[in-house]
Amino acid sequence: MPTVGVYRGVGIHDFQPAERVERMVKPAIEAVFALYGGWALLAYASDPAHPPEARLLAAARIEAIWQLAIENREVRPEVHPDKARVATGSLDSLHWACPRRYGSLLEPGPAPGEHRPARDRGSQEALERAQAAWTAQDRQRRLAGVWKPLEASPGSRAVLHEAFVLKCIMHLG
Repeated sequence: MPTVGVYRGVGIHDFQPAERVERMVKPAIEAVFALYGGWALLAYASDPAHPPEARLLAAARIEAIWQLAIENREVRPEVHPDKARVATGSLDSLHWACPRRYGSLLEPGPAPGEHRPARDRGSQEALERAQAAWTAQDRQRRLAGVWKPLEASPGSRAVLHEAFVLKCIMHLG
């Protein structure tokens, strides 16, 4: 997902008005920094009512806690980073971004009576144009035999997520 800036080390996604970033995204990022414990971070990362940037930060914090435990040869936390990856795996993908709401197309829709913030018309149209351009470029690369996901470089979240999903599919099949 393209970013338009950085706040406290967290990339701010494009395709949203500056007012939303100031009113919702930045306070949500602050809220994640205030959270303590793997279960609280996982609950935040798993809740589609929160901004994608803050949810990705919560998942990154779970990953960091896990890595620090490994490096320090400590007991691993109860929450495995894979749980956070499952909850947030498609949030930083332009391809899977939901044009109507802030989040992913792979997430379940809101429950009856639940409200999630909708994208404004301008942001929705800009996102749809960017997705159409991405799809056209991706199609051209596939036809040329040079297929690599445009937003996936080795070691990126997209590659790790794809590998994790394939591993799950192979395990279940």
